[in-house]
Amino acid sequence: MKSNKKVYLLLAGLVGVLIAAYFLFVYVFPSIAIKFVSEDREITMGNELYQQWVANQEINRDATNAIQDFANQLKLSKNYPIKVTVVNADDVNAFAMPGGHMIFTLGTLQK
Repeated sequence: MKSNKKVYLLLAGLVGVLIAAYFLFVYVFPSIAIKFVSEDREITMGNELYQQWVANQEINRDATNAIQDFANQLKLSKNYPIKVTVVNADDVNAFAMPGGHMIFTLGTLQK
């Protein structure tokens, strides 16, 4: 009976450690680490990631220009140059990259 109690306590402790580690890695460490990345470095990293990603995509220039004009009127950020790109893809997807890049699929705009 004592042996089962020790196993349950050990498992409960292990679960507690895992939960604490989860919160450290998801909430605490990123908020600390982001303070060490300057805006200029974030923009540089975002530009590099963008160039790598967009190399395999077909960009819809007309839609990109229209959405970029719209985004410029909204003045979305004082710190980052917002650069919108629309790619020719039917799926519904949109995401942002570091440094102000926003990617939309044509399927998203059509929906």
